[in-house]
Parts: sequence; structure tokens; C-alpha cells
Amino acid sequence: MSSLHRLAVAALASVVVALGSQPAAAQSRSGPAAANQARQNAEDRAFERQKKATIRKAGPGFSGVAVSAEPLANVTVQGNTTIPAHVILSQVGSQAGRMAYDQQIKDDVRALYETRWFSSVEFFLRDEAAGPALVFVVRERPIVRRVEFRGNKKYKTKRLHGECGLEPNQSAFDVATNQECVRRLLKMYRDAGYREAKVTLVTGGKPTDRDVIFQIYEG
Repeated sequence: MSSLHRLAVAALASVVVALGSQPAAAQSRSGPAAANQARQNAEDRAFERQKKATIRKAGPGFSGVAVSAEPLANVTVQGNTTIPAHVILSQVGSQAGRMAYDQQIKDDVRALYETRWFSSVEFFLRDEAAGPALVFVVRERPIVRRVEFRGNKKYKTKRLHGECGLEPNQSAFDVATNQECVRRLLKMYRDAGYREAKVTLVTGGKPTDRDVIFQIYEG
């Protein structure tokens, strides 16, 4: 690998961001929903600032430079625990059989951050028996894996999804948000005249949960 290629790899290898934990927002008069929204807004702003800083680190100086001396033999991912590797790699343009270009890798890092699945994205090149391999190292953000509503007859599941706003494999997992969904669902039923309705959070009340399951008794 030439000195220029080594320099390109060194420059690109600095494309690392770990989204810093933000202090929890103080609970406002509006209750946990407002506190959760304030915290989410702060995290979103920090995420965007650090993502932009990460992309700038790669710089324009090496655009279009191949960072491998031969086509990639493999593109893989490490660090994923709940999101399958093939789903992650479907978001990137670097592929086995093609040269590894700095601009493409920079675009791949950006694309992975844009999914909002990860708080950190790194990469490195390594030599394997078949040739060079590009490895993306990710740290997953806690995200909702599954959302389920049980016992609903008055309202279709699609309506309940819309009321809560939780999307599997997209929404960040947050216990306070799940509890707020219980309150909103209960209010929706009570406002419709179902005074005896009850909504409980079967799964999703622990920080280690990833599924969110609501049990509804319409009364």
C-alpha cells in the first residue's frame, strides 16, 4: 500500500463518533411526557452535531482515493447484538469484489448514522486469506424490537400504533415513553366513553426490555 493510501486510511480511520450520554431533562409540570421529549430533543441535537463533525473529519482531501491495493474480499460488521448483519450491510455501498474508496466509506458511515440505529460507528481494514476486508464496528442504540397490543376490539391495531408513535426497529426504546403510551391509550378509551377501560404495560417497563407489549381491557 502506498504512502498516500496509508494516509487516506489513517484519515478515514478517525471517523469515529460515540454519542455522549446526555443528562436527563428535568421533569416539567407537564409530567414524564414533556421530560422525555426534552431529553429526546437534546439527544437529537447532540447526535446531529457529532455526526456532522464526524463526516468533516474525513475531509475532502482524499476524495476518490482507493484505500485498498486490491478489491475487497469481504465486507462485514461487528458489535451488533439485535440487528442482523445483513440488514446493516444493506445500508452501505461498499461491497466485496469492489475497490474500497475513501468517499464510499465516508458515505457508508453517514448512511449507518442516518438509520439512527447506532450511537457509534467505526471501521477498519484488515488482511484476510482471501484479500482485504472492510469491517464496520457498531454500537447499537437501544431500539424497540416489537410492539404488540392485546385485547383491543374497539380500535384497530393501526390506530393504536398511531396513538403511541412507536415503530419497531426505528423508535428508541425508553421506559418513560412506554409508560406515557399507557396513559395516552387509556385517555383515548376514556374519552370515547369506555370509563372502565384499563391499559397495562406487560413488557417494556424495564430498561433491559426491547419488546413493548400492552394489555388492554376495554371494559
